Amino acid sequence: MKKHSSLFILMIMIYTTCLLVSNVNAFKIVEIFGLTLTAATLVFPITYILGDVFSEVYGFHETKKIILYGFICNALMVIVFFIAIIMPYPDTFKHQQEFALVLSNTPRILVASLTAYLIGGLSNSYVLNFIKDKTKIKPLWIRLFASTVVGELLDSLFFVTIGFIGSVSIEQMIIMIFSQAGLKILIEFIMIPIVYKVIAYVKRHENI
Repeated sequence: MKKHSSLFILMIMIYTTCLLVSNVNAFKIVEIFGLTLTAATLVFPITYILGDVFSEVYGFHETKKIILYGFICNALMVIVFFIAIIMPYPDTFKHQQEFALVLSNTPRILVASLTAYLIGGLSNSYVLNFIKDKTKIKPLWIRLFASTVVGELLDSLFFVTIGFIGSVSIEQMIIMIFSQAGLKILIEFIMIPIVYKVIAYVKRHENI
């Protein structure tokens, strides 16, 4: 049986925790430098740094399993929240509406979120490893940037399309797709030096 390092397990735990936190934090709207965003953006840099580390250090096969397991954890959390919301409660519990408001998702947004996460994460990892294994492009920053562009555009495309088609105009949807993807791509580009250092550290730790 293949034994994984404690660092690998810790990174998976942090990655999965950030995914679950972002699902809940998506309810809170914040304003950063004049931009209106969901609080889920707070953990985005962590999830994408770790996603790049998994892909670059451990390969697409391992990363695919991590993404799929993250999907299962997200779905399980939503199911548990749903059961907790619909369960009967005593008169002494005065915050049922608040509890349900924060922890429930409409089926449409839930499907949009999980689909976007799955397709965006897998495509990001696939592109990064494809460029590494199938081309002569060596600079890591090119692989990181190219994979992020593909992954985030697909993530935003599926989330906005599934979540909002029919409720907003096509023009508004296009703006939402490119503004959301553009901001995340910018964040990833700014954080490339940090990704370099983290990948180098993990490779040293794993003797790769």
